[in-house]
Amino acid sequence: MPYAIGYARFSSIKQGSGSSLERQQAMIAKWLGENPEYKVYPKTFEDLGRSASKGDHLKHGLGKLLQAIELKEIGDGDIILVEAIDRIGRLTATKMFSLINQILEAGVRIVTLQDNTMYGPVIKSDQIWQLLGKIEQAFTYSVDLGKRIKDSYTIREQNARKGLIPKRRTPIWLNTDGTLKEDIAVAMKTAFEDALSGLGERRILKRLKISHPTFEKCHPASVRKWLTNKAAIGFWREILTYPPIVSQELFYQVQKRFEDAYIPASAPTKHFLSGLVKCGNCGSSFQVKVNKSSPNSMHCSARAIHGIDRCENGTSFPVPVLLRICHDTATLAMETALQNIELSKAKKKSIIIDGKLNDIGKKLSNLITSLQQYGAIPEIDSQITLLISERKKLEDEKRYLVEDDVANTTNYEEAWDYQYELIEDDPMRLNALLQSVQYQIKCFANRSILANTTGNELSKSVYMNYCRKIQAYRLRANGNIYNIANREGTFSKERLSTFKEMLQAQREGTTAFKEIETSPADSEILEFLAAIDD
Repeated sequence: MPYAIGYARFSSIKQGSGSSLERQQAMIAKWLGENPEYKVYPKTFEDLGRSASKGDHLKHGLGKLLQAIELKEIGDGDIILVEAIDRIGRLTATKMFSLINQILEAGVRIVTLQDNTMYGPVIKSDQIWQLLGKIEQAFTYSVDLGKRIKDSYTIREQNARKGLIPKRRTPIWLNTDGTLKEDIAVAMKTAFEDALSGLGERRILKRLKISHPTFEKCHPASVRKWLTNKAAIGFWREILTYPPIVSQELFYQVQKRFEDAYIPASAPTKHFLSGLVKCGNCGSSFQVKVNKSSPNSMHCSARAIHGIDRCENGTSFPVPVLLRICHDTATLAMETALQNIELSKAKKKSIIIDGKLNDIGKKLSNLITSLQQYGAIPEIDSQITLLISERKKLEDEKRYLVEDDVANTTNYEEAWDYQYELIEDDPMRLNALLQSVQYQIKCFANRSILANTTGNELSKSVYMNYCRKIQAYRLRANGNIYNIANREGTFSKERLSTFKEMLQAQREGTTAFKEIETSPADSEILEFLAAIDD
């Protein structure tokens, strides 16, 4: 039984929310119902939102259909069902006849459902002129439509240069009149900062949904589009049109992140330590085990999934212990992360210039591709000349930039302050910043723990056990024993605030510590506990 292969296509994404696809699918279904001698081909070929005048569909849905014909998965006696011949393409007559002939030579026929016409296995003489007319009509329509769109953009650009807001679909943080939706703009600025910190699109969207209900139905793919949209710095088609929501240096820093093909930090959903703790034996990530009657612990994910054959490290480490080690050892990594983000005036200018040069490079590449496809065109030549001139000006400006000495001024103390602010307010961003500089805590089967920063009390330590007498975990480092109570695994806002006030007072020299008077009875108990520990 021969196959009937349905093919549907439309050019604009907007048509996807209309009736175009539904109409085409209904026509295909109707034909199949009227022709039971054909069975439906098991694969679907569609090009939704792809242009047939530029040939985009030849690289996707229709291209895969042609490949199936070439591989003889579709062959003699089979039929391709399309609404009209322009669904196959709006190319020039020469290219369209070549494309149709490629299909018919394989013994595959084409049925246009709109006029119920069958082409093939050989095109009849009277069909040639009919088909030529349809092809020319489709191509002419495409050319005219392109000209109308181009003229529309030209008029809108002229109005934008006069200070008039163009009528267009605006990004999520702008009203149609070009004014800011203030609360959404604030959320988007935070999204740019999150992206620079190393958070991925899904994590950023999750935070945006928490900040404003507008983002609730948005898809993670939209985040990258927002973060690369130059409307964020006020530009539309290189014309300053809208109020910016972020600085140019922040915008171009984020673009560089994307173009460097960076790997976003792995996404902790509930547990701050996810992605920071690794197995010292096999290198796999540690995962959190939620315990009902005791604090959570972490263990090697490879050992948990694959067993001892994959990793010998079966030791579990309490989360309060690992959090204490992280809080003690992460500040040096935090200092490096902040220095990577902090920019001097010259560096800020350099990043903006690099971003603009990169934009020009992309435009030149597109224009050169057009030259290769269509030949010498005066308009393209003039655009290339203008872009080359702009590029030279930017390169000269960058060449004579004077580097200042303001870069990397974040010190350890400031990094410590910011680290503890994030512990309280935004542990997810802290996690991303630490991962961006490859901060890690490695846990070994012999209970030893090694942070990859040095100089802290707990950079190298050994987890001993849990002491029921004093209800604390015991950790040995540098010959000292540290007792870590369960509650020390987290910081309440009150404890953190008090701790920061004490530290600030100590820095300012206004601390007045009073010696705690211990009663004889308490002293006797303490001496007894110390004797037991020894």
